[in-house]
Amino acid sequence: MTEEKACKQKNNALGCVFPRGRKAQVTIFVIIGIVLLVGAGFFFFTQNNQSVAVDDFAKDVTSAKPSFKPVQDYVELCMGQVSREALNLIGSHGGYIDPFNPEYEGFFSYNKGQTGNNDGVLLGSDDSTFVPYWIKSKSSVEKDFLDVELTVPTASEVQWQIEKYVDDNLDTCLNNFSALSNLGFDVIEYEKPSSQALLTEDDVAVKTTMRLVLEKDGQTQEFEKFIVRDPVPLLEYLTKASLILYQEYNSQYLENLVVHLASYYGRIDSSSLPPLSMYTNDNSAIVWTQMQINNQLRSLLDSYVPLFRFEDTDNAWYLDDPKMSEQEKEFYNSFILSTIVAPKDNLSINHIFLDWDIYSKVTSPTSSGEIITIIPEELDGFIMRAPESDTYYNFFYDVTYPVVVELVDDGLPDGSTYSFLFGMEANVRNNLNNQDYQNNKGPIEWDPNMIKYTNPGDSVSQTTKPGEIVGYDPVKKMFSDPTLYTSGNVTISAYDTCNGQPLGDVFVSAGVSDYAQKRIGMTQFDVYGNAVFNSQLPVFNNGYLVLKKEGYQDTYVPLSTYEGQEQDFGSYGMNKIVNKKVKIQVLEKIIIDKNGGSAYSEDNWWYNEDGIEGMTNEYVAGLFGVDISETDYVEITVLRNITPSEQAVIFFTKITKEGDLSPYSQFILANNSTAIQNVDLVSGKYLINGMLIDSNGVVVPEDSKKVCDGIDCWFMSEEEEYIPDDPIEIKPATWGGLEFSEDLPWALSRSDLCNTSNELVITLFKFPPPVNIDSLQNLGKLGEITKQYRADLLPKFVELNETEQ
Repeated sequence: MTEEKACKQKNNALGCVFPRGRKAQVTIFVIIGIVLLVGAGFFFFTQNNQSVAVDDFAKDVTSAKPSFKPVQDYVELCMGQVSREALNLIGSHGGYIDPFNPEYEGFFSYNKGQTGNNDGVLLGSDDSTFVPYWIKSKSSVEKDFLDVELTVPTASEVQWQIEKYVDDNLDTCLNNFSALSNLGFDVIEYEKPSSQALLTEDDVAVKTTMRLVLEKDGQTQEFEKFIVRDPVPLLEYLTKASLILYQEYNSQYLENLVVHLASYYGRIDSSSLPPLSMYTNDNSAIVWTQMQINNQLRSLLDSYVPLFRFEDTDNAWYLDDPKMSEQEKEFYNSFILSTIVAPKDNLSINHIFLDWDIYSKVTSPTSSGEIITIIPEELDGFIMRAPESDTYYNFFYDVTYPVVVELVDDGLPDGSTYSFLFGMEANVRNNLNNQDYQNNKGPIEWDPNMIKYTNPGDSVSQTTKPGEIVGYDPVKKMFSDPTLYTSGNVTISAYDTCNGQPLGDVFVSAGVSDYAQKRIGMTQFDVYGNAVFNSQLPVFNNGYLVLKKEGYQDTYVPLSTYEGQEQDFGSYGMNKIVNKKVKIQVLEKIIIDKNGGSAYSEDNWWYNEDGIEGMTNEYVAGLFGVDISETDYVEITVLRNITPSEQAVIFFTKITKEGDLSPYSQFILANNSTAIQNVDLVSGKYLINGMLIDSNGVVVPEDSKKVCDGIDCWFMSEEEEYIPDDPIEIKPATWGGLEFSEDLPWALSRSDLCNTSNELVITLFKFPPPVNIDSLQNLGKLGEITKQYRADLLPKFVELNETEQ
């Protein structure tokens, strides 16, 4: 008997997974594992959750007279069509009909400019393909600590969404009963629909209460309730998906894949991944870039993630090709996972990774910037030792990447196919999977108040009573219960910060602590022209209101409410999201050396076609306005447009103030043909991180750095005194950018933002060609460079030409 089936029969999900008699001290992962199984919905999925039998659910449905059977058929046809639409949306979005709409329990966000730090992933190019993560870190990917968050929907939440969707969309399908009118039926009375949904083991039942009185040929019939049943076993998919999530959470197979790939493909070689650890006695300089590592990891994940499959499913194929070695067959078959999911015919479980952007950062004890290097130590002092020496290297991987799991059933009773998708975010820190990383922080003391759930009446144990609060806190439906709205009236209005005009149709949502945020109304214009929201609310402390309107940044208002006490918060300004035209340019540092050298390269845009001989003082003076007749070289900076070989990536991250729960970030990707871009901004202070990527790359000249001096060189050959032995080519190369940090942010004023006749100019710094291997540390100095050239690199607004306005 599978564990899934046994759990259902025992009616005790917790006992199936966690043995009794454990010590009171547990790790954070055990605690979160319990939350996963109980607080995030697994408990409800495995309980059948049917306090009312299906037969009882359907017993009061109206039966049609023979002559009125077309009416019943027509309504049930529409109900079936709309309910299947709801089920398809739920399957496409991990149990949520609209992940971005609070009206449907949607509280997710997605920013295409962010790598990591999102609530899900897009399967396509638009938001309709969004799949939420059921598990993710709510900490920033740049932070070491991973604060894990679960967003698994409960069965009751899924049922409620189906009910709401049917009620919201049934009228559209019925189309004023025009089809029935064509058949001679007259609608005498009609009331809006109110639906109930029930997830059973085999299907989804939807019962709609909708008073409908019709007349035809002198006969009348009154309908009160209709019912349809869709053969999608949604409860079963939710159960299996939760068990798969628990399997990943328990075994960390997605995280362990990253560690195995780094271990298998890691080499002391610039063309490979940096190894987790390795000995070498080679004194050659080795260079990796973070971008190169990221691209290699993405390519490997794209190849290996789809190999994961679960035994006892239709796609659990084993390779037994005689042309393959035993080692190869063992490798591919190692991706088959054992599972506690019950076997089911026609079910496939797929793991999807579509070459999405991932977050990765590799560090070593000596390198942590954009460039990772292995540089032999310089010899110091009069020490007789061999030029080669064993060196032990360690590299540490931080990786965050998305995976979508798809459950596909192509054997439904009606011949149709149904798929259910949910996302998981895998996180590796310091070469450790999430669980090992958290456990390394040591156990924490168990506190029973950390988990609470209400024991349902149909699963009473000997130690609890129905309705007794024994865990799973908080109850997440506070704002859905109108009987709790006992505060005095809360009044608030909103206005546009650009023009000061009041804003109507601003959605107002309320939230507190971990309770689900709920939309409770909107601002409406009164007779005085003010846009006002006014309503009672539940009584709570340290909560908030959220003002939402398309085209504006969300505004959060701290709020505590009191029994019978009115509060007027006045008018809150909402920052308009303004689309600004952006021009990208480059400030390049150039070394003009009249004796030649690495600065003279045909890749440089300013290179003279006559070669070094053509770099006369007159040529340089005419091009740059500098005189090199009295000096060997001169360093200058030149402002220019972006070239065909360059690409710019710029991230804007708004600095949030204390109490501001609405982060905002944007990014720009530009090249020579798209140097004029557009970006949506709001006023405030920003962190700006820019990268300038040159597809032509850069080359560190051979023998360009001397590793010894004076008597230190006595025991080294002339060749050994200099590194590297061969030129080091980095192609493409991140070779410039800008960095406005929190201690030196960019301030975007409201007047500049709201001015419709200006454009933003962003300037990126580009380094000169590398002189030796030390030049590879330049990227770590972008913050210093930005401060040094702040006047030139600070983003500026300039007036648009009249033809551009």
